[in-house]
Amino acid sequence: MTLNNTERTNMETVGVVAGSFDPITRGHEWLISEAARLVDRLHVVIGVNPAKKYLFSDDERKRLVQACVADLDMSGTPTTVHFLSNDLLIQFAVKAGASHLIRGIRDTSDFSYETQMALVNRKIAPQIKTVYMVPPPELSEVSSSTVRGLVGFSGWQDIVKGYVHPSVLQAFEEQQAQRKAPC
Repeated sequence: MTLNNTERTNMETVGVVAGSFDPITRGHEWLISEAARLVDRLHVVIGVNPAKKYLFSDDERKRLVQACVADLDMSGTPTTVHFLSNDLLIQFAVKAGASHLIRGIRDTSDFSYETQMALVNRKIAPQIKTVYMVPPPELSEVSSSTVRGLVGFSGWQDIVKGYVHPSVLQAFEEQQAQRKAPC
């Protein structure tokens, strides 16, 4: 079936932004808000990688992502947060009627990994396009693992608050207080 230009412009674009968000960072927030400018509807998907050990529980990650998304300028784009545990991301995207997977690329290693994933996803669902977005320089060094690695050292709050939403900073502070509390 071939679409004419009128049919093409009347199709809803549905985007999917995904990550493990352990924790969600300002870089993730940038990607989500930029993605919202590109599509008519957006799904933010929290994934589970069995090979990873998470600092925050599934419920905490979802709560923190929802708090961050609620504070973002989503350009009026309806946005839903999902937790994905049993499906592949591309399977979720097909079920959600997605037209685009929107991925952030910070460096060449991200590009290499994302290119391989895009090729596999294209075989599974060729109708879904992968879009890469490059963050501004001040966010390119921000990763969840970098943020986690800073927590706990002297003065960590002053550094980490520049990389995460206040609710994430508070969640880290609560974790640190629990670790220091006497048993």
